[in-house]
Amino acid sequence: MTLPWDTPGLMDRLAALCKEPLTAKVIAEMLSREFRLDVSRNAVIGRIHRHGLQLHFEPKFKPDRPKKAKPAKVVKMVKIHVDAPIAPEEAVRPAEEGALTIYQLQHNDCRWPLGRTYQRPPYLYCGKRAVFERPYCKDHCKQAYNSNYRPS
Repeated sequence: MTLPWDTPGLMDRLAALCKEPLTAKVIAEMLSREFRLDVSRNAVIGRIHRHGLQLHFEPKFKPDRPKKAKPAKVVKMVKIHVDAPIAPEEAVRPAEEGALTIYQLQHNDCRWPLGRTYQRPPYLYCGKRAVFERPYCKDHCKQAYNSNYRPS
């Protein structure tokens, strides 16, 4: 399979056109017309860079005046004092036997929440031994799943 750039004389013509003040788009159109190939602008730019050539094109429109550098804004830093909130103390262990906070729960403890959801933290959990591969104890499994649940 021959590539368009393997066409004899194509690279020599590209090198000659690079010396003229032409854009890559115009060069691509000229090469496509001359050699009856589809040569894109990006292909021309890629070949120019790979072969160390340089376009001698100057833009038509030059800005009349140089851009003025904007002065940097001076931001004055103000020191402020913020009182950090005081963390509430952990609730005293409730009267319910075995109730645990979330920080006290272990891997095999029952995670059934005690009390009401609208109560303020720390929330308390059952804490009895959980059934194998379940998050709840035997009694709470019956409530959570159905009354016919029998742990194996």
